[in-house]
Amino acid sequence: MKHELNLKKTLIILLALVVLFVPTYAAIACYYAGKDDADKPEAVVTLTVKDPNGNTYTATKDNDLDGLFAMFTSMCDNSTGVSQIPDSISGTPFLLATFSTDDGEKVTSESYKYYFSTNASECYALDPSSKAVKLNATMAKTFLGTSYSMYLYKESTPPQLLNAAGEPIAPAELKWYYLTAGNTYQLFSQTGTEIMSLRYDTGSSLGLRFSSEPDTCIVKAYDGSDLLFDCKLSNMPAINLTKSTTVSFVLTAEWLRTEGCDAYGTATYRFSADFKAPSVFKINSGEICHGDFVVISGMNVEDPSAVRVTSQPALNCEPRFFAEGDLVHSIIPISYGTVTGEYKLTVEYGVSSAEFTVNVKDYKYGYKSSTLDITSNMIKTLYTDANVAAYDRLVAEICAKSETLRYFTGTFTDYQQKGTLQSSASYIRLGFGRNVQLKNAAGVSFEHTGVDFEVPANVSVPAVNAGKVVYSGNNEILGVFVVIDHGFGLKSWYAHLSVSEVSVGDIVTKDQSIGKTGKTGFTLDNRIHLGVTVYDIPIAPYLLYEKGVVFPVFEQ
Repeated sequence: MKHELNLKKTLIILLALVVLFVPTYAAIACYYAGKDDADKPEAVVTLTVKDPNGNTYTATKDNDLDGLFAMFTSMCDNSTGVSQIPDSISGTPFLLATFSTDDGEKVTSESYKYYFSTNASECYALDPSSKAVKLNATMAKTFLGTSYSMYLYKESTPPQLLNAAGEPIAPAELKWYYLTAGNTYQLFSQTGTEIMSLRYDTGSSLGLRFSSEPDTCIVKAYDGSDLLFDCKLSNMPAINLTKSTTVSFVLTAEWLRTEGCDAYGTATYRFSADFKAPSVFKINSGEICHGDFVVISGMNVEDPSAVRVTSQPALNCEPRFFAEGDLVHSIIPISYGTVTGEYKLTVEYGVSSAEFTVNVKDYKYGYKSSTLDITSNMIKTLYTDANVAAYDRLVAEICAKSETLRYFTGTFTDYQQKGTLQSSASYIRLGFGRNVQLKNAAGVSFEHTGVDFEVPANVSVPAVNAGKVVYSGNNEILGVFVVIDHGFGLKSWYAHLSVSEVSVGDIVTKDQSIGKTGKTGFTLDNRIHLGVTVYDIPIAPYLLYEKGVVFPVFEQ
């Protein structure tokens, strides 16, 4: 009996211990299980909504943009299954809503296609498995009253202000109200910070127009702080300026609210317009002879390379314009073989153009032939096809480039004047434009592209005007020679020197010695050959002695 009591007592103690410690072990197990879950980050669900117009909106449960997340979650949870979406609805544009879940290890997504209509009772969706559901009418009505549904309303799109090219000008401030399915007006507002810049030619119309005309529209224009005008857009005058400038505009438009209207609102536009004064061109002479040149100058030209000159009949050159200060200039040479008569020159730049008539006459010094007494051996040795071809390539290479900076000023040095090359007047041995026939080579002739002056050996040769040395070297035909680029396509050539005193890249002044006379190259006696070219066309140096290059004059 005593033994049974002891056993009973032992069982009671053991049971008490179990009752006491089991909850503790259970709590510990739950703690560790909970601890594992706590180490995992809470899954993040993101909603991305893209409407048929391409507008995208994003929200999360914790950062719910205007209740977007809650609204679409509720529509998902409270929809009713249907066999299919009505044909009248299924073909309309849909709104795509994508729920993305990121649990820290992977991202999963489910997309729903929402087919909304302005009738809240006829709104549907396709779930991720393409099963059709009908949306709760009350919840659909809530959506239709938000700005996210504006794609459904044609009147929700604000009118656009368009420039002359048909490009929209964004409003700086916009408040636009459109009527929704609930017969209430929904506000769409917009604020812009970028100021659009337009370009116009002065005197031209801005060409502004609205996709839907406002009831009132006032435009103010400012040149700096000066008010140019304040008027209705329909009465806005043309902008006439004598120089290029930037005009700032403030345009305020209003579409009034009237009974039963679908939309109304106001918009303010701020933009600037760069007005370019019209380009003006002038020519220095309407009459010219072979070997001469005309100068066309222009003002209000920003890009000289964009100026185009055409001629009827065609001239044997492609004029280039060079910028200098507020003007651009082009020297247009008339080659020796140009047919005489009238030429119609047309200058075009942007919307501006000018026409000039130039009368080309015969060479003022007449057409003459000369015989050059060169030995047969020299002709055979120097005047070979290979040497002539090498000469032509070298000349073309030098003529291909032109200094954009004008170095020359005033008249050019006349080598015939006493004291220029020697104490007495220098004698012209061979003039410009002469048809030269080689005495000891029957049938061989060439056009003389410069002027040869007969002078003693080792006489200093002055530069005819300031410029940059672009060639100093030797050639079988020209001998030792130097080329100076005076700018604007105008170059002077000095051949048959005994020595050059300058190097490529040197900037020389007018009358600075560039070398000594000699008889190198294709010549038998001491002389200096002076040539002047514009681009690759030779011109008569004599024409530069008296007046130099005469530019047209523009009134200030």
